[in-house]
Amino acid sequence: MSIAATAVIVGILAIGPLTAGLTSARAGQDPGQGAASPQRFDMLVREDFFAGFAGSSEALERGMRKCEEVLAKDPKNAEALVWHGSGLSFSAKTFEKL
Repeated sequence: MSIAATAVIVGILAIGPLTAGLTSARAGQDPGQGAASPQRFDMLVREDFFAGFAGSSEALERGMRKCEEVLAKDPKNAEALVWHGSGLSFSAKTFEKL
């Protein structure tokens, strides 16, 4: 295994605990507590978004609504901003085809 590949693997393994600590801190938990982390945002919306991208306008609207609810509480929520942006982009492309 090359040194570069080893460095990449070590970097990936180091990121896991760091992001777990950030998620816990954002949720107001002590990262060392071992408490269950909150459900990832993408797991809340991705099924609706993918169904929407496949043609279900109701599912896309449902996913967009979930993003908007989160953004109303936290306008800087990165995950919600990304998913919402992808929905807006998809909707614009769909409208363009009409």
